[in-house]
This record gives sequence, C-alpha cells and structure tokens, in this order.
Amino acid sequence: MPIMSDHEEFLNSTMLEEDDIVVLLDEGTFREPEDTGLQRTVFQISVGLPDQRNKTWTMNKTTRKRLIEAWGDDSANWVNKKVQIKMTMQNVRGEMRTVLWGYPVEGDPIPQQGKIESPATKADEIIAKIQKAKPEMDPSKISELIETELKNSGGAFEEHVAAVLVARSLGVDLEKTGEKVA
Repeated sequence: MPIMSDHEEFLNSTMLEEDDIVVLLDEGTFREPEDTGLQRTVFQISVGLPDQRNKTWTMNKTTRKRLIEAWGDDSANWVNKKVQIKMTMQNVRGEMRTVLWGYPVEGDPIPQQGKIESPATKADEIIAKIQKAKPEMDPSKISELIETELKNSGGAFEEHVAAVLVARSLGVDLEKTGEKVA
C-alpha cells in the first residue's frame, strides 16, 4: 500500500511527532513569490526526518531567528545541525493550522513541556474563541478586523490586544471562556 506522505515534497505536521528531531541537510535558499505561488519570499531548507525520509521545510522567521542565535547568520554553518520540532495551532491567513516551530538542539534550551508561547499564540487562542462563538463568520474577516485594529492603533497594540478588541466588538464574552481581558 503506498504511503501518501512519502510522495509529499514539503514537510508538514502529519509527518512528525511533537519533540521529533530533524537534521538540516543543506544551507537552504530563499525563494521568491513567483517561484512558489506564495504571497511572500520564503526560506526553504532540506531536512532529514527521524524515519530517514528527506523533505523540504518552509521555515518560519521565528525558527530562523533561533537558529541564527545558536549557529550564526550564515546558514552554511547549519548543515548537519539538529533541530527539535514543537507544534502549535495558529491562525495562518484566516485558517487555524498546525505550525512547526524549530529549536536548535545545541544552543538555546529546548522547552521540555507545556505550550510554546509565541507572540501570536495568545491572539490565535482568542481568534479560535471568536470562531467558536461566531462559526458563521469567515475567518479571513476576523483577521481583517484585527489587522484594522492594529493599523488604527498606530503600533500601540500587540496582536492579542487587537484580537480582544475585535472579540468585544463582536459581542464575544472572553471572560466566560476563561480568557483574562484585564
């Protein structure tokens, strides 16, 4: 029986378990939107998975910053280095998706348990609560409203604050869902 993920070129969360270690196989490359069909330039790097398959990882900026801190700005120095993978649910272009976060095995300490707190995590939890309370609302509309709040604040708000304001404007009571809104 063919294994579908064996034929996928790009790494995704179904190919890994929480805390798996991948090996960086090359120095990676930045790819332009016209080459990828995505809306922005992305960094892609080949990784070896625990089951010996090789995949291309479109690495997020937060992970890149961690690796730069641990191993330097020249990604050629990252070849054959190990990265531990953590996963969180996050709003990606209006859709809740599992995002892969990488932590250098040598360098920064690796979180051993609990949820990873990224700047977006609080906002994503609030967005998920809005979506649960307002299932008829298009997720991209929620993201648009948050972006508007951020722009209107002139940079004074973090994303989770803007998400709380949007929730309130939509009549979503976050206190009943356990969210502190101080």
